[in-house]
Amino acid sequence: MSDLNDFLADKRVALAGFMAEAAANPEKMTLSASVDVRGRSGVRVIKVRQFEMVSDTDSSLAGFDLGPNSPEIQLAALGSCIAHTALMVAAMMELSIDEIGVEVSAEGHPLAQTPGYEEVPIEPHNFRYTIQITSTEPEPKIEELHRQIQATCPLYKLLVNPQTIHGNVVLSAPS
Repeated sequence: MSDLNDFLADKRVALAGFMAEAAANPEKMTLSASVDVRGRSGVRVIKVRQFEMVSDTDSSLAGFDLGPNSPEIQLAALGSCIAHTALMVAAMMELSIDEIGVEVSAEGHPLAQTPGYEEVPIEPHNFRYTIQITSTEPEPKIEELHRQIQATCPLYKLLVNPQTIHGNVVLSAPS
């Protein structure tokens, strides 16, 4: 089995091709996902391209604990994006990396925004992450890797920069 450094070499080649293609066809991408709530269980089935995953809560909120809840999915998405960005940056910097792991956490409070807890944010907050890297690279190169991750990771940037979300509701009568 090949190691992560073999993958980074392949990633470097793939990134060069991806960037050349993007430069030749500089059009915006539209990302999308859909969520369907399932009957009596309330389980949310998330569809992204050809993939499906389940989001649920535990029994304390009438769920069945069949999958992570939405804030946990957000943490997982951030961790995955940081890890993938680390791979891309390490490939472009031609770093030797043996292992990468990411741990992400945030705070929340079940009584947020209820009487007596009005000042407690309802959204996950105080995000923290730790990237575990096994490498023989000198510390300044790893520090530069970290700077580049923070500069280019899409979900990190999403969370640290204010966003605008437009939403609407379409009401249908039951059939």
